[in-house]
Amino acid sequence: MRRKRAAIVGAVALIALVACRDRRQPDVFISALQPVGTSSAVVIYTDGKHEKVARIESTGRMTWSIPLAGSAVTIAPYNGITVSDDIVMVRYAHMRGHEPTDHALAAFSLEKGALVWDTVLTPYVPETSTSAQPDTPAYVVALPLAGEMVAQWANDGTSTWLFMVDMRTGRIVSKQPAEDGFYSPNVIGTRVIVTAAQTVVYDAHGTVSPQAVSTWFGGCAVADEYVTVTYETMESDRSLVAFRNGDPSARRVIAAPFHPIGHPTRIPALLSCGRYRDRLVLLVEVSLDGRADKRTQVWIFDAQGALLHAIDLGAVRIVDMYSIDEIYPHAAPFSGDLTRFAPHVQVQDELRGDGKMRLVMLDLEAGRIAWSSPANDELLHSAVFRAGERWYAVDAVSRSELSAFDGRTGELVAAVRLRSPDGIGDVWPYHVRDGRVWLHTAARGPSASPSIAVLDAVNLATVFQRGIDLEDATIAVRERLGLVPSDLKK
Repeated sequence: MRRKRAAIVGAVALIALVACRDRRQPDVFISALQPVGTSSAVVIYTDGKHEKVARIESTGRMTWSIPLAGSAVTIAPYNGITVSDDIVMVRYAHMRGHEPTDHALAAFSLEKGALVWDTVLTPYVPETSTSAQPDTPAYVVALPLAGEMVAQWANDGTSTWLFMVDMRTGRIVSKQPAEDGFYSPNVIGTRVIVTAAQTVVYDAHGTVSPQAVSTWFGGCAVADEYVTVTYETMESDRSLVAFRNGDPSARRVIAAPFHPIGHPTRIPALLSCGRYRDRLVLLVEVSLDGRADKRTQVWIFDAQGALLHAIDLGAVRIVDMYSIDEIYPHAAPFSGDLTRFAPHVQVQDELRGDGKMRLVMLDLEAGRIAWSSPANDELLHSAVFRAGERWYAVDAVSRSELSAFDGRTGELVAAVRLRSPDGIGDVWPYHVRDGRVWLHTAARGPSASPSIAVLDAVNLATVFQRGIDLEDATIAVRERLGLVPSDLKK
């Protein structure tokens, strides 16, 4: 299951990293990037002396750059950056030496970079002197239906709070007590939904008290509904339900009881939810034969709640800490409106197969695996993410290769190898928006400029590159996957 990760003031690590580098190392380091359209992106970077917020064009030209008043919180969902209309909001902390003193949120003009407002959410005074980092996630998400607010979590050193901030003025609209250790939040309408020991539904304005619901792990948003598994007591049957507009009182039952076919005592936990046409698609984790034998499966329900297909994807696979589900929830597999075909890494355990991993292409229309690659242990850390009708696969550790698949046909479209010329820093390829894939790395380009590359999201053709080497790998990847063009296995 996805887990909340404690927020880390990213610049602290960056400052230490820069200080330890010798004179041959690059001075420019991009720690966060957020595309704002086909032609530009907002980045947070250090020039060796200061941490800055900047807007950079797809031509590599920097439109504006402004120093940040503290250290950015970038190891968090969406890198702690929110772009809404004409402003950019960045989560950060003021510093005393290498220790944070507060949690703050600053807004800048997207056009010129001018500071619009700067709000301290809460001072940070740790309970013990050993607590050097604010123990809180920095989840940022726009709530346009709630008076154009953003939701922010912050810990004052003792307690965690959920803040709702007006995006136009920086005014704190509401402050509500929150729990630590929760799963990635969901936003539906004017409600924010998080799960820790139980699921809690917050009203964005704070005029209604938070409402607790007994759920089995977390849930996920599908259109205007929140889908989750509920129960009355630990001994009672579970039900798959949906809350209209995130309201627990507007509940409809999708399936009850909810358990794997033939295994009434086993309870599936939801990993993510999506919609294919009028069908509900769930990625679930199921323990069939005991706690040590957990499986990942895709379940497909029709509009009336009948289970149409269950596709087994093998043993549960643990990927690296920078999970695509946590850092970029909008791109998580099997979330949102889905295409007919969807890639996934299948893990065969030793009891049921050869203990190897394969990349498989799921056909959500037929409810089966359309094709499967040969076994390849290098797929262990592969991450799959999606943007519109394109699906992408990348090694989540080395990030040295990016592949694109057509979600309408299930075919491999293109693949590129990614490399930093001087071998410094990983290439981060998860930023896809408005037909562009943005890449960045720690390596610098000419004139100590940040290293970036911009690709066409459809065919991975190079639009711009600086400081990142790109090489076509389509043929090599196709051969490794055992594919030939337009040859889906029947």
